[in-house]
Amino acid sequence: MALSDSPPTTTQYSITLPEVGKNKNNWGVILNAAIESAASNLKNVDDTLGDAADSATPSLAYQLTQAVTNASTAASNSATAITVASKLTNNALVALTNDVSTAVTNAATAASNASAAKTAADAALVLANDGYYAAN
Repeated sequence: MALSDSPPTTTQYSITLPEVGKNKNNWGVILNAAIESAASNLKNVDDTLGDAADSATPSLAYQLTQAVTNASTAASNSATAITVASKLTNNALVALTNDVSTAVTNAATAASNASAAKTAADAALVLANDGYYAAN
């Protein structure tokens, strides 16, 4: 309220207020006008917002209600997406771990087979050398 104004008015909407000590016989008229002005401003806000159930126009209140609903749905969908992504990631990690474990087992088997083949090749070489020297 701007008390230095004459007559004083509200900071918002400049609604006239009665002056203390000056408006002895006019307080009712001034207050009634102030209330009417406030009611008119409130009605303007109410008209601007409209009815939340008005989907035909659609009113601002309806649009705001829809925005809240859509935001709630989006939050729920993102939580579901996070859950699905987490499960997919976990499944991929399990599959990768199994593949690595299988690869390690196969590598160990291959190394063992290679060692056995080398041993057999060494033995064959010894037999071949023995046969060669025995023949000469």
